[in-house]
Amino acid sequence: AHQEILRRCDILHRDLSLYNMLMTRDSDGMAHGMLIDFDCAVWASEESARPRANMTGTLPYMSIANLDELAIKRTSLDDWESLIYILCWLGTFGINDQDEKSVDTNKYLPIKAWAEGNAESSASSKRNQMTSEAFSTRIASKFLKLEGYMVLAMLVMRLRIELFDNPKMSSIARGTREEEAVRMDLAVGNQTVEQETKGFLDEHLDKSILDPFARRAEFEKEISDDLWAVMADAQQQALERIRQQHHELGM
Repeated sequence: AHQEILRRCDILHRDLSLYNMLMTRDSDGMAHGMLIDFDCAVWASEESARPRANMTGTLPYMSIANLDELAIKRTSLDDWESLIYILCWLGTFGINDQDEKSVDTNKYLPIKAWAEGNAESSASSKRNQMTSEAFSTRIASKFLKLEGYMVLAMLVMRLRIELFDNPKMSSIARGTREEEAVRMDLAVGNQTVEQETKGFLDEHLDKSILDPFARRAEFEKEISDDLWAVMADAQQQALERIRQQHHELGM
């Protein structure tokens, strides 16, 4: 729904959350999504042409750049990032009332830090937990041990890679580091921007742009296409599982 609204209407939602997404399911098992609450929505072509002017969204689902109010343009990648956080939240706390009952509310879960404190602390937690090293152990491994949640975990891990560590982008454009950390890494490794970006999508991007989020924003379409390909593949796999279940039940 989000991609169609963006593609057909040039509208960027900017406030994806559990409370703004509705789901229905047909008799054949096909699920359909609907986005609501467009109070924070803007024209995408106008928004992407200027740095973000204010913070919008719901704390646990807001993108890192939004939480930190980085002076970089707002794009659909922010909404893709919000979707990843939503899926992580559902995977950890349950998709429906029955699954939610299996959650130990007293258990410490790193993901809870996304919703606690202020924007700065939420952003810091996400920067630490969305790295390739931490995500699988601190977030994905905490998904409910129920049927279907392992499939969801695999989907989220694929989305995280395409957004934060897209192999088409250079090492400078990957990860969740702050700009100063990138500068330090380059200095320690005695590497230049030209050396690090050679052969990657961002090879010819202004070498003064060192913030990973800012570099990725310049390649919104390419990264969005990769993210959408992951979702399309996941949809096909889900449909195949439904067909297999129907076959086994003689439907």
